[in-house]
Amino acid sequence: PLPPPPPPLPPPPQSLTVPRKMVEKYWKFLDVVTPSSTRCGCFTAGYAKTVYGGSVLASDDFVAAHCARDAVTGRYYLRGPPPSPPSPPQQQQQHHQEEEGEEQQQEGQHQPKNGTQQEQEEQEQQQPESDIDSNNNNIGDLHLRYFSPREIANLHGLSPAFVLPTDRLSTRQLYFTIGNSISVDVVALLMRHLLRD
Repeated sequence: PLPPPPPPLPPPPQSLTVPRKMVEKYWKFLDVVTPSSTRCGCFTAGYAKTVYGGSVLASDDFVAAHCARDAVTGRYYLRGPPPSPPSPPQQQQQHHQEEEGEEQQQEGQHQPKNGTQQEQEEQEQQQPESDIDSNNNNIGDLHLRYFSPREIANLHGLSPAFVLPTDRLSTRQLYFTIGNSISVDVVALLMRHLLRD
């Protein structure tokens, strides 16, 4: 038998969230899996770039509320497109609230900043943009996200001691490197079966 799956990882960075535009256009084709799923799509070198590059991850509660199950393949898919963005009146209200916030911020600029506020602003300015989705157009209300490169490596049976070169490769480059791979555990099981005969 195959070894049990690794324990779930901590919440991923926002950069792994599936972009809203992707869900709106290809919701019929997204292969949705959960931490308790026993199957997933093949991860290709185009993962997170094309809708056919592999499965996306969601919670069991989300799948129960928003997905249907294919009786033949067992895969989960969205029942319909994602909720529409806020209506114009809501957008106007949000814009008005943003303007009020800017006015309050301008009034506060005349006050001297303490060390904590200044350090926080400097950290926000230094944060790098995501190499997957830098348009901030995600669909966070649906909680659909891509697998991280480490999670894909785990599914392929790579040891936790196998270190991914995250300091030299971007997330997309890591997807390209791991993509089109095969599970070490599955190959080992097949080889044992073939050599036994």
